[in-house]
Amino acid sequence: MRLSRRTHCLLVILASLLFSCAGRHAGLANPASQSVEVLLPTVARSFTQLSADSYPDLRNPPRHGVTVRSLRARHDAHLFTEHRSRWGRDKRFTVLEFTDSDRPTRSIGATSAWFLGPDPGDGAPEVVGAVLFRDFEDAPEATDPYQLLGLVAERFPSPWLLCRPSSPFSSDLLMAYDSARGLKLALFKQNDGEHMWSVDHVEFVSTLLSMEEWWSEKGYESCPVEDRVL
Repeated sequence: MRLSRRTHCLLVILASLLFSCAGRHAGLANPASQSVEVLLPTVARSFTQLSADSYPDLRNPPRHGVTVRSLRARHDAHLFTEHRSRWGRDKRFTVLEFTDSDRPTRSIGATSAWFLGPDPGDGAPEVVGAVLFRDFEDAPEATDPYQLLGLVAERFPSPWLLCRPSSPFSSDLLMAYDSARGLKLALFKQNDGEHMWSVDHVEFVSTLLSMEEWWSEKGYESCPVEDRVL
């Protein structure tokens, strides 16, 4: 039986509509096919959430610096308690402090801080000079700082310079840092009778800043290099 030209055209249109509807239903049935941006953690509840690559923005910052707005767009800052605070021995640093207040199993919540500055001036957006993490869980322990750096090497590989702050307020810390990557691990010996070493805090510093000047700003006074780990 031969179909008329008009009937043939109607069948073609109907087939196209059915194919289009099937495609739309398939898309609804598979929401994973839609791209969803995953926000990065603002606060590290566990040391394992951190790595040397956590803050590429600060390692390769734009000329004007990394803005607060750009970090907010990529991080889950809205999930944590936030307030503007002053840090440092003489309260010289303005920071945005984020604290994990949802902690039913621990007394001290993990904290991070975005150090603001240097001041861009002229009404420009605020910039972040460094990001610090502390009070996280699951930090590895070792009998000496070299063994400790070996344990964290998968997440924080060498090279490192090791220095000890000359300030008596920070002399219990041993710094492992790399200016080229803007990385600092603050190592400390725990006073628990076993004298085990662990990680006190992790800091990512903008490579626009001089690490040696940063030591002075942080109140370390100076931090003479004691050794290198390659």
